[in-house]
Amino acid sequence: MSKLLVVGTTAVECAATPFDEGFNAVAVNFTDAAINLTGSDTQGGTYTAVATVPTAGMVEIAALPKWIKASAASVYIIE
Repeated sequence: MSKLLVVGTTAVECAATPFDEGFNAVAVNFTDAAINLTGSDTQGGTYTAVATVPTAGMVEIAALPKWIKASAASVYIIE
């Protein structure tokens, strides 16, 4: 059974299996615009680019960061 992590503009901690730091996952975007995902080692740290999820599309994330957030709306990360 797949699991789901909803990521919005507020940072979410990736700290539990199957969404632990360093794990692979797929990000899905159901909106009508591309959404950028950024990640950091700490909640208040500097966020750097992780992936751009295309309009109504999906992308694989090779290694989840400790903290992740989206540039807009909601992105669904599935395992």
